[in-house]
Amino acid sequence: MLLGGTHTFTSSSGASVTPAGSGTVTLPAAGWTGITSFTWDDAGTSFSQQGILDNLEFCPVDCDDGEPCTDDACDPSDPGADANGCVHQANNNACDDGLFCNGTDTCSGGSCSVHSGDPCTTGTECANSCNEAANNCFDLTGTPCTPDTNTCTDDECNGSGTCVHPTKMDTSSCDDGNSCTDNDTCSAGTCSGTPRQVNCDDGNPCTLDGCDPQGGCTHDAAARDGFVCDDSNPCTMQDICQSGVCRGALVEADTDGDGFCDRIENEAGCNPLDPFEIPARPNAYAGAPGIGPGEGMLAWAVPTAERVTIAADPTCAPAGICGPVGFCTAGRIWDPCAQNSDCDPAPNVCRLVANYATVADITFVYQRTSHGASVTSFTPVTPGCSRKVDFTIDPSRLVSRVKIKVQGTVGGRRSRDSDRFKFLNF
Repeated sequence: MLLGGTHTFTSSSGASVTPAGSGTVTLPAAGWTGITSFTWDDAGTSFSQQGILDNLEFCPVDCDDGEPCTDDACDPSDPGADANGCVHQANNNACDDGLFCNGTDTCSGGSCSVHSGDPCTTGTECANSCNEAANNCFDLTGTPCTPDTNTCTDDECNGSGTCVHPTKMDTSSCDDGNSCTDNDTCSAGTCSGTPRQVNCDDGNPCTLDGCDPQGGCTHDAAARDGFVCDDSNPCTMQDICQSGVCRGALVEADTDGDGFCDRIENEAGCNPLDPFEIPARPNAYAGAPGIGPGEGMLAWAVPTAERVTIAADPTCAPAGICGPVGFCTAGRIWDPCAQNSDCDPAPNVCRLVANYATVADITFVYQRTSHGASVTSFTPVTPGCSRKVDFTIDPSRLVSRVKIKVQGTVGGRRSRDSDRFKFLNF
């Protein structure tokens, strides 16, 4: 009980409040820890009158619980107040649980329990791996990163979030990507090797042959255009390379236009008026094995085997190839040519070149083909000459067949020699 009139109440911290009149006095938070309010009844203004202070509400202890996720207050009248009259209301403020790798923290339910997750998942290369000890997202030094295409550098993270490419030690092994070199090593950050020996000779004097750094060989025909060469044809002169083919000017008559001049065909005993008959070509296939002295009267320049795969064998190539000395090596084999298109056969046509032995009385017996197939002709049969024959297959059948038989006197005995071919359409 105090005398009536104006009174000022001062806390131990120096904070003060002066009630204006009777009623409940609510104290400000600052400087009044532990006391929330009191009732002041001022009966008058005269010092002889009495003032009454009643219903004092206070908390005997500091209500701060040290938890940043609660708002603490002294409010003994609150139903949720503790024994000391303190209230601890949960908030959703930002907080810090002391961990980096679980992301930004938020209060929930009175504790720091909501976390945004790994903060490094959206980082760039070398800065996307959470490092709790360092409180950052930098990958450890030496962690592999995206190569820079230089085989003479190491590609690694520098520990500060950047992919770097330090130069490897000189003499380190590497690959310069050049198939024409061996023993590749690094020197001052550059990979190089020593040239290796590669045999790229295609046997064509009209191509410049070399190793292809990307693999295999190159055969540059244009680089040899105009160079002097030898087409191995005694009927030509002034042979030069033209688009990869060695050709000379024909200086003797070639009446049948088969690429062999009349003089050479006459000397070989072959008909200079028959474009399908030419001087003997090298044997590539002796024919089907047989017995008796007659075996060997019939051999073949092409095909080179009894079974011929149509899709892969040059004798059936739909797009011809003009060889290095002016004769077709695919398609219309052993026809003369100046360019590849000269060697293109008719559709579904394969080329055979029969070599007849030098047997004086060699004669033709028969030729037979499977259903739907046909041949031009294996006749006339001239001893010591070759005959070009076109065999038309039946594209609707898996196998087309042709068989030929000749006979003659060998070793004083009348003998026969027969061969057969299967052209496989699969």
